[in-house]
Amino acid sequence: MKKILTFISVFFFNLSLTAQTTVNDITASGFTTEFNSLSAKTRIVVILDPLCSACIGHSNDLRLQLFAQCDNPDLTGMIVWVKTPGFPSQKSHAINQANNWTDNRVLHYWNTPADDIPVEFGAATWTSCSYAWDIAMIYPAGAMWNPGNPTSPYYCIAKTLCCNPYNMINFRNQLINLGECNSATGINDNQDNAA
Repeated sequence: MKKILTFISVFFFNLSLTAQTTVNDITASGFTTEFNSLSAKTRIVVILDPLCSACIGHSNDLRLQLFAQCDNPDLTGMIVWVKTPGFPSQKSHAINQANNWTDNRVLHYWNTPADDIPVEFGAATWTSCSYAWDIAMIYPAGAMWNPGNPTSPYYCIAKTLCCNPYNMINFRNQLINLGECNSATGINDNQDNAA
């Protein structure tokens, strides 16, 4: 009996080591459907390249400084990992980055836009971005996304000239203003990641 229990324990331990976070291929129309199906929840939409060091820092800040400290089970993250010029990113790289997340409130997608601005996600329609693949946007409950014409976000941050300058504390404070997470202190603003 002891041997059987040991075998079962080892089996599930090995299984946990090989488990991967799901990263779904997504198109503009598919994302519109996904986003709107979650309209009862506040959503954080993030567009990142999985080989961009600043993007990885951005992802880590969201994971550790925001989701880990916001205890609302309905808060939803939608991370779109994209392939952009200058980085030979592949879906496998997106999977590697997604595996750093264990929060089941966060959904991961893979998209391969044809240009430097993922216009299919509407970023260029309401910002003056030169590129928009390092950006996080808050959409409150009730916000709907129309194909080709997404609603402007409630609040957004980026490490480019888009939106507001990168500041994770300010971003999290906007969620607190919406009542989407507690106001516990102790968050660190890693401006070093803003490079």
